[in-house]
Amino acid sequence: MKNGNAVSCIPVFLCAGQASLWKKNSIFEFCYLFSLAGCDKFLLMQGIGTSSVDLSTITTFLFDLDGVLWRGGTAIEGAAEAVKQLREAGRKCLFCTNNSSRTTAHFVEKLKDIGVEAEEDEILTSSWVTAHYLSGHFTGPFLTYVIGEEGIRSALQKIGAHIVPDSDLDGIQHVDCVVVGIDRQFDYQKLANAQKLIMNGALFIATNRDGSFPLEDGVAPGGGSVVAAVEVASGTPPVTVGKPRPVMIDLAMQKLNVKQGEVAMVGDRLDTDIVCARRAGITAVCITTGVTSLEKAQRARGELRPHYIFENLDAMCQQALAPSPAVTTPLEEAPAAEPAPEAIPEAAAEPAAAESTFSLPADAPAESQEAQQEEAPVAVAEESATAEEDTSWTENIDEIFQEAQQEEAPSEANANGNGEENAFDLDKALSVSETKDPEPPATQKPAGNSKEEKDAFDWKLD
Repeated sequence: MKNGNAVSCIPVFLCAGQASLWKKNSIFEFCYLFSLAGCDKFLLMQGIGTSSVDLSTITTFLFDLDGVLWRGGTAIEGAAEAVKQLREAGRKCLFCTNNSSRTTAHFVEKLKDIGVEAEEDEILTSSWVTAHYLSGHFTGPFLTYVIGEEGIRSALQKIGAHIVPDSDLDGIQHVDCVVVGIDRQFDYQKLANAQKLIMNGALFIATNRDGSFPLEDGVAPGGGSVVAAVEVASGTPPVTVGKPRPVMIDLAMQKLNVKQGEVAMVGDRLDTDIVCARRAGITAVCITTGVTSLEKAQRARGELRPHYIFENLDAMCQQALAPSPAVTTPLEEAPAAEPAPEAIPEAAAEPAAAESTFSLPADAPAESQEAQQEEAPVAVAEESATAEEDTSWTENIDEIFQEAQQEEAPSEANANGNGEENAFDLDKALSVSETKDPEPPATQKPAGNSKEEKDAFDWKLD
């Protein structure tokens, strides 16, 4: 700890004009002061949590790859050993990535290089999920234009999609869909091609919306950057198949025949990994080795707010395999096997976003929507309309900040103690900005092309 304890920071914090942060029966703000006092390292090692589910009861872990197991081409220290320990303890481990650039076979080899053994059927990519969705969406062979790399092209070819090459687009005015993912050869001509085809009626599919991905020395533009360019140019929002849409998690749970209360998603991005877990109704774990810092994770609200925050996978593994937690103050309902809008109040206004976007295989076992929950450790509480309040140690905080609450100016006025307009509204900055992804249309037949277009493109694959 730095120069005293957390309480000594309170007068300084209040004098800085941040009294509006403190709300009744909320201890998140107390832990923010705690981090200011230099205790964030301790909390990270113990695990910052807002879930009443005990990580030791989780039977299945779904791991993101970039930012969790590696950054660029460099393995994150201790990550491979953590996965190994979880498996040796009987936990199931799958890998769910929005990276559409590579095939599942490539990721098998990359995992092997860092010391993690995996089979292809243990890896779910946004490319695979996109192909899975389109194979069920179109009732026959379909024509598509792809902005992407090896991963998405290979996945689409495996389901029989006819990919129009850039060189043949002069005679093509219509395709059934335009699929966009990360493409490090993306240029103006590809943007113009996608714009034309989407404006002519093609279904716009995005493999994912990750704006960036972590490298050893920083971050690089992700597939979401390319998707955003096409969206702006065409004036059409895409149907996003990868995270945060919970399709990938739904498929993983059906594959392993597990219930929501048994599963945790472990990732480094709030807007994809964490939101996806929330919408799927499972435990959301944020690892700060990727693109999300501790401060950003702590300040997250609504669907962006993780149930647990850890410094790295090793720290998470220690708590998941620990016989009992160090801190026991459950203040939030654990993820349960109930529809996401009920288990997650933040998503209640957007029930469609909490559901899968396509029908899962008919032979997949139907899972019961009930899961047993157990109280578990938390170090940071989250405000929840459905949570049972535990005021065992929040009462002291209420007393400490009672005076500040009484003097707090109305939030509608957006004013400080002197009645002057604030230049920066911290409450607003910490709130969740939720956007609704467009839902895909119903199952459709591939569009018929004109004779000229058919002549311009050979429908038969070599």
